[in-house]
Amino acid sequence: MPDTILKPISSWKYQFDFGSDEMLYSLSFEGNILPEEIRNMLETVQIHSYQSMAGAIRAYLLQHRLKHSGFISSEIPADPHKTTASVDSILHDGSCQILERLSQNADFYYAAADCRQYGPDNQCSGCYLAARKLPSGTGLYEYNIIGQTFFSDMPALGEHGCFAIRKGRNGRLYDVERSEGESVLPSLGCVDVVGLRLHIETVRNSEQAKRTAEK
Repeated sequence: MPDTILKPISSWKYQFDFGSDEMLYSLSFEGNILPEEIRNMLETVQIHSYQSMAGAIRAYLLQHRLKHSGFISSEIPADPHKTTASVDSILHDGSCQILERLSQNADFYYAAADCRQYGPDNQCSGCYLAARKLPSGTGLYEYNIIGQTFFSDMPALGEHGCFAIRKGRNGRLYDVERSEGESVLPSLGCVDVVGLRLHIETVRNSEQAKRTAEK
């Protein structure tokens, strides 16, 4: 059941998604919390697993007496193929339609996805996504995206994929950097997607992304 804590007269909607191989964890609430405080919150909770993010974020809101209402969390089985297809579209499309659909009309949207699926003969495919949406004026939004799709067929073909850092405004997306071929982020191993999202506004190239994503 949603909980209500002193809902402000004017409030924003906040949506957070955490996607893994098996589950998609989501939470949302309304409030009037500044982006700087959201960043502090994400920095505090980044040590938690995707599964425990909802509880960690709700605890942070209560501990810091941040006014909010309608806190709702959910978890549903993930479809890695569908998630990877959505990330591939986000990395290539010129519009923000898929991000808008994923954000469910939230004013502030934060997403982290790290999923892969395995096939025969050591094949592995999947994606990483760190995304953020913020208001940037009356009815306008800005977007930051760091993402990669990948396919690994070891040892026959090696590893390859598409990596991109993108920004957007007024419903349109454009590339800051793009790399296709050899993967920038490893398909196997630990990649700190939450860390990428936390520093998404300062990561401007693939080398910075690799350093930020190292666990």
